[in-house]
Amino acid sequence: MLAATSLLGVAAAADEFDAYFSDIGILQLKPVQEELKVTEGQRLAMNKHADWLNAQSQAINTQVRSGKTKPEDANRLMVGHLSSLKKKVLAELTAAQVKRLREITLQRDGLLPLLDKRMADRIGMTVAQSKKLRDAYEADNRKANDIQTKALKPIVDKYAAMKPKDAAERKRLEEQGNKEIEAANAKIKPQLEQIVKEFKALVESTLSKGQKDDFEKLKGVPFKPNG
Repeated sequence: MLAATSLLGVAAAADEFDAYFSDIGILQLKPVQEELKVTEGQRLAMNKHADWLNAQSQAINTQVRSGKTKPEDANRLMVGHLSSLKKKVLAELTAAQVKRLREITLQRDGLLPLLDKRMADRIGMTVAQSKKLRDAYEADNRKANDIQTKALKPIVDKYAAMKPKDAAERKRLEEQGNKEIEAANAKIKPQLEQIVKEFKALVESTLSKGQKDDFEKLKGVPFKPNG
């Protein structure tokens, strides 16, 4: 009896893990629906849940506009509703479908799930390993933000200070500014790619082969939406 109870506990934990890392947003994509073999009945049920969320959102917006609800309270309410939506939507799927959704989500998210404690625990990362990756990621984020700010802020500030005389000039300046921003982004792209490359190398050297293998297994079979 004890063994059976333990097995049930493991199964429940696995389902919770799948749900936690599943992004229901990608269920809107037709290729994902096809991969999960979502039925018409499931799709209609999930659409009803989405309609419920839209109704809640509209009600909250009305309350904010009328002054009955503060913006910060509205944000908290929406976070709660989004959490409820996820539970409602995942409840429409089979365990196998949720598992595949989790796999596709992990494939999309790359290395970021490794920064989550639940993933770290699942593949057996140590506290030291987790801290090393999180600290590096936060430092890389600051470095990337500094690079982007240095390159883009002067352009944004320059055009923000301009006073176009009419709509035509405003459109011309907007197009010109976008081109400058695009050029600046292209210029800093190698620097940002190098930061990503270095983080990947850090992950490679920090995790054991077993941990990396376990992480890859959790991603499942590669999702190929076009075939």
